[in-house]
Amino acid sequence: MQSTLFRPEAPAAIWAFDDGGFIAIAEGTATTTRDLTLVPGARMYVELSDARLPPGRMDGVEATPEQKVFGEGASLRITAPDGTVLVQRKGLTRGWGPWSWHAVKPGRYVVRAEFPGGEVIEHAIDAEAGKEARLPGALK
Repeated sequence: MQSTLFRPEAPAAIWAFDDGGFIAIAEGTATTTRDLTLVPGARMYVELSDARLPPGRMDGVEATPEQKVFGEGASLRITAPDGTVLVQRKGLTRGWGPWSWHAVKPGRYVVRAEFPGGEVIEHAIDAEAGKEARLPGALK
C-alpha cells in the first residue's frame, strides 16, 4: 500500500478561522472543543532582525547582558483588519519566534514593535488568500 504525504506539484491550501482567531487550549487541559468554520487564508510571516535583540534559542549564540535587557523591554503586537489583537508579546528575541507565522484571513494587518527608550516601528502587511504575506524586509 502506498501513501502520499506531500505532493510538491500541488501547493498546500492555506486555511484560516472565519472568526480570525486561534485555538487556545487552557493550561492543565489536554483537549478543547470548538466549532470551526474555515475560509481561504494567507500565511503571514514576521521576522525580527534587530541586532540589539538577543539571538533566538536556535541560533547557538549566547546573548550579551545588554541584548537580554533590551529584549526583555521590547514588545510586539500584530493587529487584524478589524482591530483584534492577534499577537501581544513582551520579551523578544531576534529571528523567528512564536509570533513568526500565522494562517490569517485576507486583509491588512499591522505589526508594531516597541523598544526600550520609546522607539516604535510599525508596518502594514497585506494578506491575500492563498499567498504568503511578509514584511518587505525583516522588522528592524
